[in-house]
Amino acid sequence: MKKDKKKIHQPAKTATIQLKKFPVWLLPAILAVTFIVFYPALKNDLIYTWDDGLNITDNHLTVNLNSQNVKAIFTQSVGNNYNPLPILVFALIRSQVGLEPYLYHLVNILLHLVCTALVFWTARLLTKKSFVVGAITLLFAIHPMRVESVAWITELKDVMFASFYFGALIAYIKWVRKPGAQVLLYLLMLVLAVLSMLSKIQAVSLPLSMLLIDYLEKRPLKFSLIMEKIPFFILSAATGIAGIYFLKTGDSLIMNETYPLYERILYACYALTSYLVRFFAPVNLSAYYPYPQKTEGVLPTLYYITPLLLIAGVVWVIKKFRTDRNVVFGLLFFLVNVMFVLQVVGAGKAFMAERFTYVSYFGLFFIAATSLQNLTERKANISFLVKSIFVIYAVVFAVMSYQRCLVWKNSGTLWRDNVAKYPGSDVGYDNLGVYYRSLKQNDKALENYNKVLSINPKYALTYNNRGNIYFERGQDDLALSDYNQAIALDAKKVTTYANRALIYIRKNEYAKAEDDFAKAEVIDSTFAKTYFNRGIYYDQVGQYQKAVDDFTKYLKLVPTDDGIYNSRGVALQKMGKHKESLADFSKAIELMPSEPVYWQNRSYSYNQLGQIEAARADVLKARQLGRKIDPAYLKLLGVQ
Repeated sequence: MKKDKKKIHQPAKTATIQLKKFPVWLLPAILAVTFIVFYPALKNDLIYTWDDGLNITDNHLTVNLNSQNVKAIFTQSVGNNYNPLPILVFALIRSQVGLEPYLYHLVNILLHLVCTALVFWTARLLTKKSFVVGAITLLFAIHPMRVESVAWITELKDVMFASFYFGALIAYIKWVRKPGAQVLLYLLMLVLAVLSMLSKIQAVSLPLSMLLIDYLEKRPLKFSLIMEKIPFFILSAATGIAGIYFLKTGDSLIMNETYPLYERILYACYALTSYLVRFFAPVNLSAYYPYPQKTEGVLPTLYYITPLLLIAGVVWVIKKFRTDRNVVFGLLFFLVNVMFVLQVVGAGKAFMAERFTYVSYFGLFFIAATSLQNLTERKANISFLVKSIFVIYAVVFAVMSYQRCLVWKNSGTLWRDNVAKYPGSDVGYDNLGVYYRSLKQNDKALENYNKVLSINPKYALTYNNRGNIYFERGQDDLALSDYNQAIALDAKKVTTYANRALIYIRKNEYAKAEDDFAKAEVIDSTFAKTYFNRGIYYDQVGQYQKAVDDFTKYLKLVPTDDGIYNSRGVALQKMGKHKESLADFSKAIELMPSEPVYWQNRSYSYNQLGQIEAARADVLKARQLGRKIDPAYLKLLGVQ
């Protein structure tokens, strides 16, 4: 009996789910599934209320793809962030399709597929076991925490930096495994590191990830391990310093003044715990996670508990897994790639975000896949059950990600989802207000702005936004009150000065209006609306040369506005500069040939220059397009 028993159990010791030959279909199958999961994003809009406006639609650097703008992209920050490569790509796409969102989304999805393939390659280098490689890659590709990075156009910087990041790690693994002088491979690593850091500041963790590869590869711990990475540490330090500098130039670090250090540490612990929990159960996902509301100065109890939970977890991992290199590598990879975005140094209104896990989760995927592999090798009798549960888990994740892509359809669906999950989200209600205002539903917009101020009466931007509605309704005193309150709370917002100036113009307080325009220009000389508003003001008060100057500044920032080309042409006409006005009217016609006013105005200039045939042709075109022409002018030109 003992011999039979031994024979029966003998296969269990050698059983494994590893395939003898690595399946060639594995990566293509995962990429196909991933594309299907993220396909709904191709039909989504630009989320102009959540940084797509800042980075694309309102970003003058993306309007014209010329040498001047390319230089500015690499020498200036956008929204106090320095991500020149994604901005350059936005400019390239905009030069081809304007603001049509399809191509922007397609590029994001394709880069996510590239990144998924690079993760597959990285995992393949770290382990030859097909189940481990497939599980890591599939989880990376379809986990619901990926959706923000892929479905949100602004987060092109995530999929871009990660692609270069994993490319650098692949090159590093190959460099480590082939002793000898490999200068070209080392230079490739440096180039990829630079490209990654030019895509997103989060790439500063790269040399730390390289050290973790050393640990997994069992490289002897020597000083030379650090020395060979000195160029990468220098790049990371320079990128980090530059990033902090740009954040300081704006108000992005204001949270350091709002919340004391011990609170920010509590928020960081809570965020870290949340990332770990959402790895297993990605529920209640949101575009924005607001800071918690205090009760008599006290945070919710969970925020005080999470540090203790993390400490207990660290002690348990050290005791149980300190000799398991896979677990140690995976946890440390997760930590070093998430620690710089835990907002201990606060850099925005949200203290956690799903996009921060895009690269860091690779470490947790590595632990999960290798642990499942080890379990099936130890207990072959449950191998099928384990694999079945994993497949079910993956299917659930795929469905969740597909549905989450639908939430990112537009600003309305996104922020309704946010406030439903977080009723205290002042940012969510403010953005809903902006969305409804874009639909001309001002009553709904006003309702949301009032909700914001009931939650947070110090939200400066909402006072500005509500003031805009009052301005449109002709309630100038209410608008002025809101603009004044916005400026009192935040004197650095260029938009509010440009808006308040219009109220002063209505009140015939021109000196105050010009003072506000001047302040707006000092705060941000690239804010196009300042020149737009001031140019119209100067035109109305008869200061035509100043109007032309402001229209010129505006058109450098927004060179596709046919209406302002026409306005500048009219201003030039009023100055008697009919020859110069022709170019503006012609440009306006080029941009919008169906607008009859442009043809009529050019006709006037041609007539003043004595070019009667051209004037006659243009006025006939204007009439053909439906413009009612002064009979006296038609008679002057000899038109019946």
